[in-house]
Amino acid sequence: MKPVTVYIDVLFIVNFIIDYFLLSATAAVRRLKYSKLRLLPAAAVGALYSCLMFFPEIAPAYTVPGKLLLSAVMTFTAFKYRGFRSFALTFICFHASSVALAGIVMGAEMIFSPQNMLVSNGEFYINISAAALVGAAAVSYAVMLLVSRFFKPRGKEELHELKVTADGKSAEMTALYDSGNQLTDAVTGAGVIIVSRPSLKDVIPPEAEPAFEPGADVSAASGTKWQTRVCMIPFSTVGGHGLLPAFRPDEVVLDGIPLEEKTVVAVKSGKLNEKYDAIIGNVR
Repeated sequence: MKPVTVYIDVLFIVNFIIDYFLLSATAAVRRLKYSKLRLLPAAAVGALYSCLMFFPEIAPAYTVPGKLLLSAVMTFTAFKYRGFRSFALTFICFHASSVALAGIVMGAEMIFSPQNMLVSNGEFYINISAAALVGAAAVSYAVMLLVSRFFKPRGKEELHELKVTADGKSAEMTALYDSGNQLTDAVTGAGVIIVSRPSLKDVIPPEAEPAFEPGADVSAASGTKWQTRVCMIPFSTVGGHGLLPAFRPDEVVLDGIPLEEKTVVAVKSGKLNEKYDAIIGNVR
């Protein structure tokens, strides 16, 4: 094997970009709502780990338990802890993304120049250009997206955890993702979440309740502290059209991640379904 010169700054940058792609692919496959800023420190942890692989003194960190711990830290840093099942699925998906990338890179290297591969502390270093590695990461990301869409379960309900807060009062509920919900606020352009009225009983104050009665309008909230929150959202369905009473919350949290975009909560009389109390669409 020919000697290979490893530049640690290039190694860090390349692996940082690759890890960012892998985490993005994981989020896409799992359909997670996440903050892109959280991916940066998670990718940095993975890149730093790659830079340390040539130091024999820390070889124990590159055992299977060490690698699993590192992956768990990256997964937690990027996506938070949303319950054991969700975390475990995200953790497994992250490894699947890594395997997909490794397969693409190793396959290309075996075809073109297998002599340029070396192993240290159980980690591969392939002496190909940074552009080639980043390109492989991009291809891996695209492949994972295609796979996730091709194998998306048909007819299976996609449920999420939703939390709505206004005036310091919050309500937590289960929300159904429905791509058909494309409602927007005509004034602000904000996406609209449809929520059943019973699930908001701890959020809507008694003095504002009349504004959410069937047939009411925004004038019913006049003189209350909610008069600037209440609005009307026009809707149109196969069965007809009309207006839904709505309000502008202080915060909406989806799967543990606060939504950065402005959101309006439309209130639907009665329960929506036994499995969910809200419908989300274009707010993700």
